[in-house]
Amino acid sequence: GRYEWADGVVYSGTIVNNQIDGVGTYQWPDGSVYQGDVYRGRRHGTGIFRHGKNPLTYEGE
Repeated sequence: GRYEWADGVVYSGTIVNNQIDGVGTYQWPDGSVYQGDVYRGRRHGTGIFRHGKNPLTYEGE
């Protein structure tokens, strides 16, 4: 599934019972991206976060 918020954040991934839950990707207007596990709409578990304005990448739990 896919959700888009008014502030420009986009989520693409698993949606269960109308909740963001499973594995997916969040994208922010500044170019930041999170790919990984989500639980009840929050980044949770294993994933990779790439900051949009600098070369920082965080991978882990």
